[in-house]
Amino acid sequence: MLALVVNQQSQIRSQKAKLQSIRSDIQVQEIKNSDVRHELQSENQSSEYIARVARESLNMAKTGERIFICPGGD
Repeated sequence: MLALVVNQQSQIRSQKAKLQSIRSDIQVQEIKNSDVRHELQSENQSSEYIARVARESLNMAKTGERIFICPGGD
């Protein structure tokens, strides 16, 4: 009986640690989400902005453009 209680206490501690870790991850993600929302609100949603994001973040190009890749990285 005592072993069962000790085992349950150990499981509870483990679950509490996992919960705290998840809560911490949620806080980090909420901060990231807030930053993204702020960036979207503050940026000009013009076609130039959309083109810049497409090029820089999504590695996209306009029709007919050629993309050169340097083997050295940059």
